[in-house]
Amino acid sequence: MANGEDAKETKTAGAPVNRRRAGLFIGVAAIVLIAGGILFWRYSAVRVATDDAQIDGHIMPLAARISGTIQEVHAQDNQFVSEGTLLVQIDPTDYKVALARAKGSQQIALFLNTKRCIAA
Repeated sequence: MANGEDAKETKTAGAPVNRRRAGLFIGVAAIVLIAGGILFWRYSAVRVATDDAQIDGHIMPLAARISGTIQEVHAQDNQFVSEGTLLVQIDPTDYKVALARAKGSQQIALFLNTKRCIAA
């Protein structure tokens, strides 16, 4: 009987230690889960995920008054710019050709008009 009593004493003596370990494990697991939940909430609060790929935002249409080949871009994507800021530089070659053609047409018109005036 002495052996049976010793076994019961070791079982009862080990039970509070096991309960303490289990309580400690549950407490650590709860702290880890709470911390993970807080981190996930902070991460997902500033990031948006969507399956339908639609957004709600302010869209500013941008259209040029003139057409041409862009020679240089002076602004970056999503950069804040104020009114009057130069965004792009358009290649002036097409406009120089058009100006030269217009000046040539003007000279021809002046010549023909002078010729008419002299003939009359």
